[in-house]
Amino acid sequence: MLIEVYSFYCNLLSVDKVSEKSIKKYKFLIRPINKIDDKIGYRFPFAEAEEVVMKMDSSSLGPNGLNIGFYRKYFKYFGLFFIDILNDHQEALPKTFIESKIKLIPKNEKETKGVNDLRPISLTYLEYRI
Repeated sequence: MLIEVYSFYCNLLSVDKVSEKSIKKYKFLIRPINKIDDKIGYRFPFAEAEEVVMKMDSSSLGPNGLNIGFYRKYFKYFGLFFIDILNDHQEALPKTFIESKIKLIPKNEKETKGVNDLRPISLTYLEYRI
């Protein structure tokens, strides 16, 4: 069954290369950053990260089992270390800052007979979300 699931999602999630011509025609909805030089070397202050943590909505647990409630309660104790990691490793962040785990869950509570009865969800670490 594992080979069937792997094959199904490889085919489903694979993409064809987009031509340069179609990219040039596409109108992006994202505003460009005009002063990118101002962002290079930006160091995240503790207060900014703490504000983000306190304003985050509750969401599913990360793969490590931590939720936003944990971060809200204990960020004052480990937040400075967290900020140091962000500021000192912007070129190559730790694996948990950039990885996610894809889990397959049943679409409904009925019997799961095959791949079509499952849906993938992506679990990201809260470090990434912050």
